[in-house]
Amino acid sequence: MVEEIKKYFEKRFGLSRKIWGDYIIILRNEIGWLINPQLHDWIFNIGNKAYSLGIPFVRLLPKGIKPTSWGLIFMGREITRNIIELGLEDLRGLLYRGRIKGSRDIETGYVALGYNGEIIGCGFYKDGVLENQIPKARRKSLLEILPQLK
Repeated sequence: MVEEIKKYFEKRFGLSRKIWGDYIIILRNEIGWLINPQLHDWIFNIGNKAYSLGIPFVRLLPKGIKPTSWGLIFMGREITRNIIELGLEDLRGLLYRGRIKGSRDIETGYVALGYNGEIIGCGFYKDGVLENQIPKARRKSLLEILPQLK
């Protein structure tokens, strides 16, 4: 399954195969955690005492692989495909309403949401509708700073 996750990110988001030399993906409870290889032995020595292992990178759902907002944010500058760059009004609409309409030249599936050149979270695009996939706590933080954005 780890190899499938890597291939998914390479194909969907354009990540380089080389990036995986810097990280290890550990699967636990339907979550793929991205960790530093230097922590690998330490994590396995503490066993199930650790609640979180690193960055929650993907969720394994019955319908397939779902990237997390935190995983996309972390890989931000490495992502070269399926990015939807949002203007301020689209960002506002997505955060408040949960979805916005607008035709994009992107295949159906999960996308990296960008604002001012930075990845800010995950979305899902299908049939001209972009749905917010950003977790509530992150969405709340973005809503708090929204008045300061230009």
